[in-house]
Amino acid sequence: MLKNFDIAILAPLPESHLVSGVDTLIAQQDLAQENPTIAFGSMAFETFSKADALRKGKPVAVFLYASHLAENPLNPEITWQGWYVSHSHSRRGRFAGEARRRPEATKADTERWAVYWEMNELGPMKKTLAMDSIHELGKKKPLGKRFLPKEAMLIDYPLRRAVR
Repeated sequence: MLKNFDIAILAPLPESHLVSGVDTLIAQQDLAQENPTIAFGSMAFETFSKADALRKGKPVAVFLYASHLAENPLNPEITWQGWYVSHSHSRRGRFAGEARRRPEATKADTERWAVYWEMNELGPMKKTLAMDSIHELGKKKPLGKRFLPKEAMLIDYPLRRAVR
């Protein structure tokens, strides 16, 4: 499938959810499910609506900051990546799709979300990205070295030079 390298998404997710997400994708592959995806909740419905408008039906890269660590690093880095494929509105704050798309680690969550966004090909990055190498979409100034994302946001694709 062709991918869109014009934009990307930066999102924070608890590290336990990321590890559990990989297990969820593997379980779907073991069931021979076509196009396995995992769903994560978010209140950033405007971000995902705008991403859908800009991505032209193609998956876009998601760069993930592993949050909820024992201690926050002095210079946080992006350590995980995947591909965003869609989002859907919640039903009374809960995921309305197939339960097997939700990572096991998210089942104890009590938070209610506005949207659930789905991604595939989740995994740790071979080479991490520093926060100050990231530019919010449409901004010239990069995020700061100590920037910690609070919710999903649109960014310029940070590896553009490597792709073209």
